[in-house]
Amino acid sequence: MGVLGLRIDVCTFEGLKKGVLPIVEALRRRRLRATFFPTIGPDRSGRAVLRIFRKKGFLSKMVRTRAVSLYGWRTLLYGTLLPAPRIGQRLGDVLRRTAGEGHEVGVHAWDHVRWQDSIDHLPESVLHDDYAQAVEAFEKVVGRPPESTAAPAWITSEAALLEAERFGFRYASDTRGTGPFRPILRGKSSKVPQVPITLPTLDEVLGRDGATAETFSSQVFNSLRPDGANVLCVHAESEGRAYLGVFESFLERCLSLGWEIVPLEELLSRQKGELLGLPVVRGDVPGRAGQVSIQGAALDRQNPGQP
Repeated sequence: MGVLGLRIDVCTFEGLKKGVLPIVEALRRRRLRATFFPTIGPDRSGRAVLRIFRKKGFLSKMVRTRAVSLYGWRTLLYGTLLPAPRIGQRLGDVLRRTAGEGHEVGVHAWDHVRWQDSIDHLPESVLHDDYAQAVEAFEKVVGRPPESTAAPAWITSEAALLEAERFGFRYASDTRGTGPFRPILRGKSSKVPQVPITLPTLDEVLGRDGATAETFSSQVFNSLRPDGANVLCVHAESEGRAYLGVFESFLERCLSLGWEIVPLEELLSRQKGELLGLPVVRGDVPGRAGQVSIQGAALDRQNPGQP
């Protein structure tokens, strides 16, 4: 049929502790590999509650996705009433096992909450430190530097994209879009290509118009394009725990109909020809609170700025 790039985000301490290994086991039984993007630094998820006052639609999303039962009270108190645990450093054995199983493992920022809530106001020095701390901690835990990165909540900026270039990542997955491309930064195509998420995520659909996890899986499956660079993002906090069974059923359905499931690095390596240089802009994604970074339209037919 076609190819599906599979990405697993790990945004919290509990997600890495309880949600990653069930996904790793589900993939091992089917001889599949995927890309994991764990947050490495402090879990300050409790501070995310302030988004209720800053982001339209955040409270309704929390309610329809049953965030309290999904994430648990401890996660919702980390960084406020409870100390913020260092995610990657405290649970390095999980990261090492995941990498040892043959999965691609990159970094999902150092401080997920700070990045997601303050990216547009962080000076370049803080952005540099965020990458530097994540890379250093990752290398100490896994034994090698990360080769890929993914911005929290699909929110990035030109300054952050330029920092990713300075750290020499092979690719990034910071955006939503339709297929791999090279961001245009200061008039030139970036050396670090983007592998955007092309499909909706569970938290964007769950509870909207009566949608369930099962109907979401069917919606995603029906959205797959045999000739497209399909990329699905799941979360260890949801598909690795409460919705693990639904996730496994989705994998079985894909495999039974001949779909190939691969890590993002492999999906990128299969792209033929030069990637288009395209702008990164902000836009709305149904089901998300606030705007995210999305793949923009071509500036012109000449595709200026190729490296």
